[in-house]
Amino acid sequence: MEKLIKISIDILDLEQSNMTPILSQHGVTFSEKDLMMDIAKNNSGLYNLFCYYSEQDDLKGYFRYNYDNDKNIIIRSIQLKQAKTSPNVLRQLLYIAYRQLANNFLPDKTKIYAWVNTSNQKSFDLLTKLGFKYENGHKDASKFSTTKTDLLAKFKKLNIDEMFTRKSHPGQYPVRVLRHNLPHTIVTHRPEKRQFLENKISEGKINPQIICKISNTFGLIKVDGDSNQIEIHEQFLAFLWSFIYSTFVIVEEGVQTKILLSGSNLWDGKIDNSRPIVIRAQELYIWSKDLPKAFSNYPMHLPNPEIFYSAEEQFYINKVNGIYLKAVTYLVNHEIAHLVNNHIDTLRPLNVKLKAHIQLTEDEKTTYKTIEGEADQYAREAMIEQNDDENVKLINGLSIILAHCASLFAIKHPSSLAENVHPDIDNRLFHSINFLNLQEQKNIDYIYLVGAISLNLFFAFNKVELDKIGFTLQVPKEIEDPKDYFSLCLGIVDDIKSEYEKLQSWTKHYG
Repeated sequence: MEKLIKISIDILDLEQSNMTPILSQHGVTFSEKDLMMDIAKNNSGLYNLFCYYSEQDDLKGYFRYNYDNDKNIIIRSIQLKQAKTSPNVLRQLLYIAYRQLANNFLPDKTKIYAWVNTSNQKSFDLLTKLGFKYENGHKDASKFSTTKTDLLAKFKKLNIDEMFTRKSHPGQYPVRVLRHNLPHTIVTHRPEKRQFLENKISEGKINPQIICKISNTFGLIKVDGDSNQIEIHEQFLAFLWSFIYSTFVIVEEGVQTKILLSGSNLWDGKIDNSRPIVIRAQELYIWSKDLPKAFSNYPMHLPNPEIFYSAEEQFYINKVNGIYLKAVTYLVNHEIAHLVNNHIDTLRPLNVKLKAHIQLTEDEKTTYKTIEGEADQYAREAMIEQNDDENVKLINGLSIILAHCASLFAIKHPSSLAENVHPDIDNRLFHSINFLNLQEQKNIDYIYLVGAISLNLFFAFNKVELDKIGFTLQVPKEIEDPKDYFSLCLGIVDDIKSEYEKLQSWTKHYG
């Protein structure tokens, strides 16, 4: 709800800035009330409205449309912030329009109409460039039209459709559109560390080429010890993006907004799923949680980074894209740590034993876990420095926390919570939160809340398996302190591990 209000205010500001000079020429005063009534009437819930925000949450441009009684499309408004970046923003907005039309089941001959004020030369020029034809008009405005088929053809002629082709952005999941953003984020996240990485590449310790495997196989990010090359599976990336989006929206809209509206710090432990954005996030979560176990096509009708279905979802998608890219960067840095710290040579004989299903000694397990812990610490330090701005720590820290939380769902069974050769995920989560050293209470509460809700989603996902061993979940129904809530959830994880350990010991003893 808070995001809807922000979007509405931003639209008002941009529309007023752009339209006041044009309307003044006709003796008309800009009316905030009329604009918001028009949006409410024609675009209920701000659907059919798409915004382009910068990473700093600055609205750069938007367009909105609706349908008439004959299912023809009426373009209501296209506005760009007057800045040097406007051409790129316009291209982004037109690409959104292209994707909406290309995936729309409206007949090819569907008409698309646009009314333009006679003083608005820029809009005249844009419509002409897009192949719209003049139909009729009066002294204040002119009516232009085209068809869905003709507009799609014009988009292709202007190469609007080629921003994310299968050739330029290969892949079978919508996360492919962020393909080129990923190496850019890895290299530029910490510019001061770039020279260090380049030196390690020159020394042959790091292979600069990262392999992204496109297949029906799920695999975690790993490094190949022979080629020093980092491997990423696209299916894992799709899972990670979907998990981060779902969790982020559930926390923001299903919990945080509920707490704010209640006027109390207390949360009743229930997610408010009364609004479509939360329902759709939960649907995406349901899909993503099973992806580590079996291949599944992406449900393209749900939120994704390739096609936007509402301004509100688009706002969160843009946010999540940044969090996702940093989460992958953190995981990649974990693998880089193995390369630059010569972990590969130490782990090689242990990996051979694991592949041969030979049991590791307790000392070997300790060595393995120590090295993995060192890689975690390297990755954390590659993402965050203690003198970073608090907001930078929060955003980068959120990426790390959600990367660990997603890993919970990558384990095959809750009995694997106690790991043999890696630090337990709950311990990694605990150490990562402590590493952030956040100072502002609202940020501390937020991070703990994200961790706690992620753990609760994991508990709910594995309820059937936990029921099999007679484990009863006891989560409080009223929560005031997120840190206490998180600690309680970690305690539940320890109890689950202890229960499976007892079961394993009993099975070994009694067969």
